Amino acid sequence: MGIAHMIDLLAQYTIAGVKYNSALSMIRYDSLVKTASQAFLVETKEVTGIIEMMETIGLLEQRFLQDTLYLNVKGKEDFLKRCVKIRDTLGRANLID
Repeated sequence: MGIAHMIDLLAQYTIAGVKYNSALSMIRYDSLVKTASQAFLVETKEVTGIIEMMETIGLLEQRFLQDTLYLNVKGKEDFLKRCVKIRDTLGRANLID
């Protein structure tokens, strides 16, 4: 599972919604990718690579827009706090090191 699974979960509820919502700018998308990479201690190219792979195999769909974590967060700090919470939860479940 590891980091790919963690970013998969995050992408479903955050980055997917930003990327597919035309009302949001690429700056926000880039910012989310950067924040996710910092929260999960991976390079941004790893985050975007996983997102692109998910797009290719059809895992990112419009339906995720309805339940997008990003739309409910209050700034970068809140987003980062939620990332850490996801990471801690996965760590306790032994899904990541």
